[in-house]
Amino acid sequence: MNPTKSPTYCILPWIHQNLSVNGWYKPCCNSHKRYKDVTVKNATLEEAFKSKEANTLRTQLSLGLRPEICDTCWVKEDAGVWSYRQAYNEKFKELTPTKHIPTLKYIDMKFDNVCNFQCRMCDPDSSNQIWKSVELLEEKGLPLPNHISKYKTEDRDVPFYQTEKKTYVQDVIETIDIFKVTGGEPFLSKDFLQILDLAIEKDLAKNITLMITTNASKFVKRILDKLQYFKKVELTVSVDGQGAVYDYIRYPYTWDQWKGRMDELFEFAESTGMRKDKKLIVKTACVVQAYNFLNLDNLFQYVKDLDMEDWRMLERLDFDLDLNPRDSELHPRYLPDHILDLALERFKQTGHRQVEDMENFVKYHKANRVDEMDFKNHQLLSATVNYDTVRKQSYKTLDPVLVEWLETLKT
Repeated sequence: MNPTKSPTYCILPWIHQNLSVNGWYKPCCNSHKRYKDVTVKNATLEEAFKSKEANTLRTQLSLGLRPEICDTCWVKEDAGVWSYRQAYNEKFKELTPTKHIPTLKYIDMKFDNVCNFQCRMCDPDSSNQIWKSVELLEEKGLPLPNHISKYKTEDRDVPFYQTEKKTYVQDVIETIDIFKVTGGEPFLSKDFLQILDLAIEKDLAKNITLMITTNASKFVKRILDKLQYFKKVELTVSVDGQGAVYDYIRYPYTWDQWKGRMDELFEFAESTGMRKDKKLIVKTACVVQAYNFLNLDNLFQYVKDLDMEDWRMLERLDFDLDLNPRDSELHPRYLPDHILDLALERFKQTGHRQVEDMENFVKYHKANRVDEMDFKNHQLLSATVNYDTVRKQSYKTLDPVLVEWLETLKT
């Protein structure tokens, strides 16, 4: 059986294993569900990849079925939006294993949640700094935003199994082709930096492509110098807005600080020849949400003006049908029609390759309004105002059209 002929085929289960911050194994980082029988406590990366659940998933995808564990992609595809599955099949087709025998070539993981940002849409699984906001909200007797309300104080002590993770990575470091790490902020993770040093010391780095999602705040020489030893490095830099929108979302960092760090990265890439040799690729990731939906055109234009076409800056926006968690009040699907329409009108002017994706995204959500719209809108207002209170920020620095609509929710 040739699984690549299946209409639901995804290459990842044949080459890749994801390990989450909490020690769960998943088919990929985008899945909202996890394998039930294998965790970091009872299975290595290789064992999870060869587990009964992983084998069942591969069989289902080979037969053209739609496993529930992959429903993040099915929802997007049904709405006419480019899915992760489609993107991965395009990007990693050269890694298709011989005779389609599952071969672990690509690991994707989070070592911990250590970060220095408190982004508006983030939660404690991805940033330990979010606890600072939780503390301040609780001190003032203000409710937590819905998307972090499930977290309790005792969750701070949940183990991340760093020792096991490092051991499991060391077990496969000699055979993998791709090592992807997200966070937290990976360049603040001592365990991740130790693995990089190990790969360099053992002369394995030359065989490994690094894929790192980063907030750019740690683009300093001591860290950047490590990247030169690897076969190829793909940095995905998080940037969710420009100017005041960036400042508002990616607290407490500022737009000017981000631009400064990016300048240091550009200088490093030029001086080392990594850009010229195409050993360093820089991409950007934008979490599309209520706070930036009206400003995606400005962000794209800024990146376009950098004239970094070969680095694929803002090549793809993630018009995700489900923010994580799924019921996040920050999801743009809860925005009113006039804001969705205006955002689409503005975005069309950019000529971005994903105009059709955004058209389908807007069309889908206008046609599938949920009963809880008013409730979610007031959750958004509450989260916005309460975070503003403890962070000494103001939503009135955002797009005037969004500000005007938020004001109407107060009445």
